Amino acid sequence: MRMDMDKKKILLAEDEQNISNFVSRGLQDFSYAVTAVADGLAAWKELETENPFDLLLLDIRMPQMSGLEVCERFRKKYGYQTPVILLTALRTTDDIVMGLQA
Repeated sequence: MRMDMDKKKILLAEDEQNISNFVSRGLQDFSYAVTAVADGLAAWKELETENPFDLLLLDIRMPQMSGLEVCERFRKKYGYQTPVILLTALRTTDDIVMGLQA
């Protein structure tokens, strides 16, 4: 999907199709351009394009590559300019610490 250049661009990486559709529609209703992918490897491929995103929404548990792995790889290669929000049902202290460290 080609994104409108005036809109803020969001990458949504979520493997649960119903959640992805719900979040995408909500963000699009507020005029965000959303690129949705269903696994971590597809997310990484999108991040390597020449079309930078303004925000990353990453599910932690995804096929191919976890959201944590995508986040860590992204930070190492591109730095800390782009905000990242991790989506998860995990809630232990260790899970929270791992997300913050990524």
